[in-house]
Amino acid sequence: MQKTIYIAVCAMFLAQASTAQQGEKIANDVRKYVEAKKIEGFENTKTTKSIEPRKTTSLEPKTTTSVEPRKPHSIGGQEVDEANSAIFKAFRTHSEWQKVVLIADCTASMYPYIGQVVAWHQANISQNLLLELFLFNDGNDNLKPQNTNKIDGKVGGIYTANPNNMNNFLSVLATAIDAGDGDDAPENDLEAVLAAQAKQPQAKYFVLIADNSAIRDMSLLPQIKKPVHIILCNGGWVGDYVRVAYHTRGSITLLGDQIDFSQPNKIDKKNIMLSGMRYEIE
Repeated sequence: MQKTIYIAVCAMFLAQASTAQQGEKIANDVRKYVEAKKIEGFENTKTTKSIEPRKTTSLEPKTTTSVEPRKPHSIGGQEVDEANSAIFKAFRTHSEWQKVVLIADCTASMYPYIGQVVAWHQANISQNLLLELFLFNDGNDNLKPQNTNKIDGKVGGIYTANPNNMNNFLSVLATAIDAGDGDDAPENDLEAVLAAQAKQPQAKYFVLIADNSAIRDMSLLPQIKKPVHIILCNGGWVGDYVRVAYHTRGSITLLGDQIDFSQPNKIDKKNIMLSGMRYEIE
């Protein structure tokens, strides 16, 4: 009996140690990615006049150069797919987003996207893109594994970070990841949005960066009084996010489509088309 208890206790401590190391590892991966993007830079998104290449004759020698393909960046073992990024698309599209309060899901599948947000912010820091950053992990389950009864608005696991201070941001990110990484699919998105709006009531732009998971606390939607602009990083379950964007008069951006709900009276809520799918708002 005592041996069994000893083994269980050792396993628990090993699991906690492994979890604690995870946050620091992800933070370091994000730092490396941001620093690399400072060197590589972002592509110029302004429209430029194309220049026709000079024609050569068959007598001129042809030269070829080989380019070493750049190794993809990785955060938490996940490749950062910059070519298919709803993050970059949203910030390029919405140039009006200034002093944004950002609310980001920091569970495992979102690590690369958080890296993209910070890299984009650092590259455009003079534009004052981000005012404050909120991270949510769907509750500190790793610290309280016995707490499985998640009540709307009481899940917790919400952390604030200063996006202009890289060390502060990475420290908060590591803490949020170590504290909990979500133990089921639905997330506490709206609880995090309400926390952000309570702390920054004067802010104009609230941007929610979310996965394709369902929202566990849709009952909190009537309490949100600010437009919520949503960036969905992965396809999948988007019905809840369409409802949030519609009812708050915000917007929703996916890689392949986007909708502005600032004038809901002009939207047929029985026939909302997004990325080829039809949604109906009650």
